Amino acid sequence: MEFKLSTGREVVLTGFFTGETNSWVDHSHKSLADKVLPAVRRVFPVGDFHVIGDTWLQYICVAGFNSTPLHDPDSFGSWLHLVWFVDDYDASIRDLVDVGLASSDWDANAHDIYRGPNDD
Repeated sequence: MEFKLSTGREVVLTGFFTGETNSWVDHSHKSLADKVLPAVRRVFPVGDFHVIGDTWLQYICVAGFNSTPLHDPDSFGSWLHLVWFVDDYDASIRDLVDVGLASSDWDANAHDIYRGPNDD
């Protein structure tokens, strides 16, 4: 699924998860990121995640995106993993993802992807 950011950058959704926050997040931590990231790691064990906002809502959304290179034109492209919250997830995936992307800053948080030594 493709999305266009307000900057004009086109990004591709590579994975998406949503669920009730109260069912799988440890509320003993004070920081929102400390509460969320360990739970996100259970579902997505690798990657850096950028948490959008500081408001705890009933549903969590986690998504990965790819796009063209950010800084290095010789890179394979760029990627960004986001975590955000919504009050209601009775919406299309496109609408839920639009909420997260609208509050993100690709240029500040995305990373370029480099091919491994065995990639062709």
